[in-house]
Amino acid sequence: MLSNSVTAAIVFENGENARQIAVKQSDGTAGEKGDTMQSALFERVSARLKAQVGPDVFASWFGRLKLQSVSKSVVRLSVPTTFLKSWINNRYLDLITNIFQQEDAEILKVEIVVLQRDAQRPARSSG
Repeated sequence: MLSNSVTAAIVFENGENARQIAVKQSDGTAGEKGDTMQSALFERVSARLKAQVGPDVFASWFGRLKLQSVSKSVVRLSVPTTFLKSWINNRYLDLITNIFQQEDAEILKVEIVVLQRDAQRPARSSG
């Protein structure tokens, strides 16, 4: 039996294929909150959030919310626009943080970041 193994799972989210890979350490545990565990955590939190705010509000404000990273105590979520980041931060960040903390007591903070798809794209001129 090999002590280091790789587990791969295919996740279908919003009609797109995304490959998630969790690498098991020699002690058999997943890496720092392995990708599969992170995905499961995000799915549980998303389901609870949808149940609390309703499907229409969830689709409007959280449909493009993605899990960026999870460290031991910080969850980083991404959205595509600064407006969406501001809206969620001002109206829903406490709720999202509470739900994450109910799912994993080690989580102390949730951050929303803007994920820019094409950082090389030149800025639009205002003139």
